[in-house]
Amino acid sequence: MRLLMGGTSKPASPRRGKPGIEGCDIALGRTQKICDMRRGARGNWVQQEMTLIKGIVVGGLALAIVAGASESSFAAAGPIDELDIGVLAHDVPIGDDHRENGADVNLETLFVSPAFLAPIWAPRPHLGLTINTLGKNSWAYGGLTWTLPIGDSFFGNLGLGGAVHDGPDDSVTRDHVGLGTRLLFHESVELGYRFLPGWNTGLYLEHVSNADLGSHNPGITDLGLRFGHSF
Repeated sequence: MRLLMGGTSKPASPRRGKPGIEGCDIALGRTQKICDMRRGARGNWVQQEMTLIKGIVVGGLALAIVAGASESSFAAAGPIDELDIGVLAHDVPIGDDHRENGADVNLETLFVSPAFLAPIWAPRPHLGLTINTLGKNSWAYGGLTWTLPIGDSFFGNLGLGGAVHDGPDDSVTRDHVGLGTRLLFHESVELGYRFLPGWNTGLYLEHVSNADLGSHNPGITDLGLRFGHSF
């Protein structure tokens, strides 16, 4: 009727759908990408929290099982000498640029030194995992650990070996380091204190790099605190 009478019609107000995640409008096409990004951010946060929880649960269960087992029964089960768990600051700026963030969960198993390693001061073989809780570089590693007693309660550890990481070989973004090669060298040092029979804690530092054997060699250094139970 307004058109016939020469009037103007009031433009229809845009239709808006129900608010989506954090107030984004899922009915409008122009905001769909924002909704997807917010959903993705929330999903990534949940995944990171689950990774951290899984690491802590696995480490806690391992130490609980170890603490409940007697030395004689555990010795009969295998050659494991010590289990360690730690939380480390990831990619600390010691000798390298700080490019990656987050905390790392470190899990390590040390085995009884076999007789054939006695000529090189009886190091203990070790296997370990360092898992980044923000999805940055994580790695599995193995090698040998030499332990030096310092007085009655303190000790020092030196670990040498190799590692394989799950990140890119070449840098993709500024905050995700490409380590140059898939296989890396792994070195660690630890200053520890035995506070109870069979239990210890220590300041632990580890480093992975390719020793300039790749196209580039940024390396990553972690630093943190570990707890261990030995037999």
